Amino acid sequence: MKKLILSIAITIVVVNLSAQQLYTPYNIAQAYKNGTRSLDGKPGKNYWQNTADYKINVKVSPPSRTVTGTETIVYTNNSPEAIKNLVIKLILNIHKPGAARQGAAATDYLSTGIIIDKYTENGQEKKLRDAGASTSQRISLSKPLNSKESVTLTFDWHY
Repeated sequence: MKKLILSIAITIVVVNLSAQQLYTPYNIAQAYKNGTRSLDGKPGKNYWQNTADYKINVKVSPPSRTVTGTETIVYTNNSPEAIKNLVIKLILNIHKPGAARQGAAATDYLSTGIIIDKYTENGQEKKLRDAGASTSQRISLSKPLNSKESVTLTFDWHY
């Protein structure tokens, strides 16, 4: 009798455990619903990814310890929605005084960071606000970049 009760209790526990669903975060549930992610974790039938093609020319001048460059980025919006802003990473701004770091920096580590001398969007020169000590530069596009459209950005910069 004890074995029967124990067997029934174990069966009930196993059935209840297997019937429970794990918590699914809202953004993951939305990705399943939108078809951008499948239940097995692979990209879904509606998955998309924006692309960017880069052409970078760099000149290094050891005597003056400067690096200058020109960069062209062709950014393509493959999302179903229009994009109004892009974010450009300015990683070398980590060397600017006041940049967020985990610890103190020696004076020979510090610099002026990346300085953007000229910026164009589809051939039209535009002004950019100074990113300060941030390693990210938000760029407001002149007009929304619709789905399947591209924008050409050019930068002249020095470090």
